[in-house]
Amino acid sequence: AYDGPQRWSAMSTFMLLVNYAAGMSLEYGPLAVGAALSYVDTTLSTIKAANADKSDELTDPDGELKEGRVFLDDAVGTEMSSTIGARLDLDQLEIGYAWRLPVTYQLRGKAYVLYSNAPETTANAQVQLQVAESHLLSVGYTENEMRFRIEYERQLWSIMDNQEIINIDNQQELLLLERNFRDTNAYRLRLDYSISERVQLNTGLSYEEGATPEEYHEPGLAEHDQLELGVGITLPLTDSLSLNSSFFYQYFYDRRVSNSRQSPSTDGDYTDQRQYMTFNLKWSL
Repeated sequence: AYDGPQRWSAMSTFMLLVNYAAGMSLEYGPLAVGAALSYVDTTLSTIKAANADKSDELTDPDGELKEGRVFLDDAVGTEMSSTIGARLDLDQLEIGYAWRLPVTYQLRGKAYVLYSNAPETTANAQVQLQVAESHLLSVGYTENEMRFRIEYERQLWSIMDNQEIINIDNQQELLLLERNFRDTNAYRLRLDYSISERVQLNTGLSYEEGATPEEYHEPGLAEHDQLELGVGITLPLTDSLSLNSSFFYQYFYDRRVSNSRQSPSTDGDYTDQRQYMTFNLKWSL
């Protein structure tokens, strides 16, 4: 890894969440209310460069390698999550609200720890993965083939104060990252255009605040305020199967960190742009 602040941050991370969900709704005139319950199966693997004393020194006074690695392999866990919502349909105007409850996943896996030239050790490890409570308000308006929608979302990320990997057997700390997340706001604008009954173009623009204060910035983890632009299309494949393909471009505002409280320090200048291509198949009975 490059010898700079990024060297001491997450070098590689894999996370998979598989959702099994069931929901129901009730309608009374223009008002509909509903709820969904999800069973989420989560897998997390991550590797981070680290020194036992949390310094940024590559070698000790004798010239011996000091840097090490902490590797959490296939930490798994399951948890239930729930969402409650309501929608008011006033002909061309639609108003909606959704409340997603907070969830804390308890993941367990094997940790491999290697410091300097010492032998590698292993441990049964546990890490908490917090997901914020969310409040989403949306207003949509339909005019002929076009549908406009604006959204505001408040996410209570202050639930996340630190990320810690511990040894289950002796409760020893293997890795600790101070996070001290703050609550965030997001603003989104969507425009959908129906070319035909089953073919639709989708566009969107959003601005979202970053949850991480500057002093706890962690490189590579999408930490700062961002803009996102998306375009997509929905196409029919058969009478019951359709394909949606979307492209997203994320731009994170440049950030200069000069007061890092991480160990080692992550002071430096950061830029981040990302692109995503998604494909979704929808099957209807």
